[in-house]
Amino acid sequence: MSTPNAVASRRARARAGRRSIILLLLAAVLVLGISDWISDGITQDWWFGTGTLTVTSAPAGARVVIDGTSRGVTPLTLDVRTGHHALLLEHPWHADLTRSITIDRQQQIEVSEVLPAAYGTLAVASNPRGASVRVNGELQMGETPLVIDPMVAGRHQIEFRLPKRETLTVEIEVLPGQKVELARDLAPARLGTVRVESTPVRTRALLRDAEGTEHPAGTRVPYGRYTLSVSAPGHDSVEQTVMVDMAEKTVTVSLQPVTGTLLVRARPAGASVSVSRPGSRAQPYRSDVVYPAGPVTVEVRAAGFRTERRTVQIGAGERVVDIALKAITGRAGDRIRDTLPGGALAPATIVLPAGQLTTSTGGENARRISGARFEYPFAMSITEVTRGEWRVFADATGRSVPMPREGETDAHPVSRVRFDEAVAYAGWLTENTGAVWRVPSEAEWEYAARAGDSGSFAGGSAGALCAFGNVADRAAASRFSAWDTIDCDDGAVRPVPVGQYQPNAWGLQDMIGNVAEWTSTCWDSAPGTLDDPGTDCGSRVVRGGSWDSTASGVGYADGEPASREGDDRGLRLLREL
Repeated sequence: MSTPNAVASRRARARAGRRSIILLLLAAVLVLGISDWISDGITQDWWFGTGTLTVTSAPAGARVVIDGTSRGVTPLTLDVRTGHHALLLEHPWHADLTRSITIDRQQQIEVSEVLPAAYGTLAVASNPRGASVRVNGELQMGETPLVIDPMVAGRHQIEFRLPKRETLTVEIEVLPGQKVELARDLAPARLGTVRVESTPVRTRALLRDAEGTEHPAGTRVPYGRYTLSVSAPGHDSVEQTVMVDMAEKTVTVSLQPVTGTLLVRARPAGASVSVSRPGSRAQPYRSDVVYPAGPVTVEVRAAGFRTERRTVQIGAGERVVDIALKAITGRAGDRIRDTLPGGALAPATIVLPAGQLTTSTGGENARRISGARFEYPFAMSITEVTRGEWRVFADATGRSVPMPREGETDAHPVSRVRFDEAVAYAGWLTENTGAVWRVPSEAEWEYAARAGDSGSFAGGSAGALCAFGNVADRAAASRFSAWDTIDCDDGAVRPVPVGQYQPNAWGLQDMIGNVAEWTSTCWDSAPGTLDDPGTDCGSRVVRGGSWDSTASGVGYADGEPASREGDDRGLRLLREL
């Protein structure tokens, strides 16, 4: 049985043991805390506190170094002890980037950086040489051998292309400050042919590669994927993908014909409408006819109206054509005098009837015209254009009036006018009167001059010409004795004021003599042709002869070539109705 002293002693010893254990634990904690503090462990974080740092970069994958310690790669989010820190971002293809950051307890900071570019050099060569080079799909200047400097550091796809060689793609890595040399042998390309069997047989077939280059079907092309395009006039086109993977491949294509209908709305009501296709005769228009795609010509006629012909393209669906005929104004013999801005008057004209030039004979220089028909009446200047009428045009357009010869007045015919100036005058009248004015063709001129006369000369013979115009006659012989003249006397040597002589049956004066008159017909064209006034044909035909013309040049059908202005050359204009 233990004594009280023994019990007390045991209790004291137990208490002492417990104190020793506690002291040992406290010492251990102290040692661990000091060690963690020294090693920047969690002790400092607990003592000072932390914040949250998020780091991103472009491109991603940069190594994040904080105060010399690598903490991961971007994008990265981590806890960082409060205070000042040095941040370093490292990437193998970019220059290093450093930043100083400060973070407080429980603060969230985001750092987002675009890493600065770094550069190296790339030398590219191929066998055979002369290949084009694409870097990441972008064509480079020049051909192999080729040096690209600077070259952005990083990983790149390099593509070699050379006709009749296989396209080769290589992936390489360029590091900052380093030179990479890339050389490759280009294998001969495998070539194949695509033959197209089509309906219809005559088609246009093309192969288009990935670069947009077109190759006619049937030619040898490198293996690969192509877009085949087949087309033919009047048919829907077809496109399809074709893989060239053998020496010869045949593709069958059937094109569907395109057809359409035609709706013609003609005015006036009751007008006659006909339709023709190239190479075929005109047929009466019917709205239920289906036409193959392509051009058709629509003609609309009505009594008292100007016939109109219009060529249109037929396609899928319905083509609507609206044609309103213009009424023919004026009757044969009507006189028209248009008023110009400011009150001046255009040349006086007279309306001539529709008809046909059935006879075309003249003197030694006759240009015989056959089959000329005039479906519509038209008006012609009653006289040659005068100096006064030309002056109105010249003043309005900043042009000059040709210097007058001795005694010439504004009533005399204007001369020394080029053909292009005559065309410009007609255009100015058109613009300022609303009617269409132009230089007549030589067929129109002769039709107007004859006024239905079937003979060779006005008045029936050369000797009667002096009643109708100022020509080289006995009056001229009195001044120019060496001339071969006509045996009559018109009373004038040089040009006289217009309108001094007898008019023809349609009221036109001075069609013979005074000054020769420009026509739109080119000298080298078939006689009577209505040539475009803008055509550069060298010489145009002048008609009617002049004050110095003998019998060989003043017949109805007589014409001469002219390429420039002259003192015996003027103009007369046609006005459409």
